[in-house]
Amino acid sequence: QKKWDLYFEALKQYKESEGTCGVPKRCTWKGLRLGRWVCEQRIAHNQGKLIQERYDRLEKMEFNWNGTEHYHAKLEENFLFFFEELVKYKEAHGNCRVPCNYPENRKLGRWVESQRARCKPSTEHNKLLGTLGFWS
Repeated sequence: QKKWDLYFEALKQYKESEGTCGVPKRCTWKGLRLGRWVCEQRIAHNQGKLIQERYDRLEKMEFNWNGTEHYHAKLEENFLFFFEELVKYKEAHGNCRVPCNYPENRKLGRWVESQRARCKPSTEHNKLLGTLGFWS
C-alpha cells in the first residue's frame, strides 16, 4: 500500500506539472519509474485486478485508462500555455530563470524546472525555448 501511495502522489505531481496523467511508458519522474507504474495500473484494471479504492482514486484525478489517447494534444496545449507564461515572465524580469517556488506562479516555476530536466525535449519545443534564451 505504501509503495502504491508513493507512486500515486508522484502521479498527482506529474499531472499538476504536465497537465495530464498520460505518463509515457519509459518516463522516470523524481527517481520513480512512473511510466511503468501507470502501465501496471492499466493492466491491473484491464485484468480486473485493480482494487476498487485504487480505481476510484485514479478515476477521481481523470486517469487515462486508454494509454496515450489525447496525450500528445494535451502536452502540446500545456507546453504552449506555459511558454506564453514564460514569455510574460521574461518581459517582466529580463530572463527565463523562474524560481521553482516562484510565488506569483508556482506552476510556471515547476514547469520550467521540468523543461530543464528533460533529456530529450522535442526539437520544436527546444527551438521555441531557445528563442527566449532559455538554455543560456
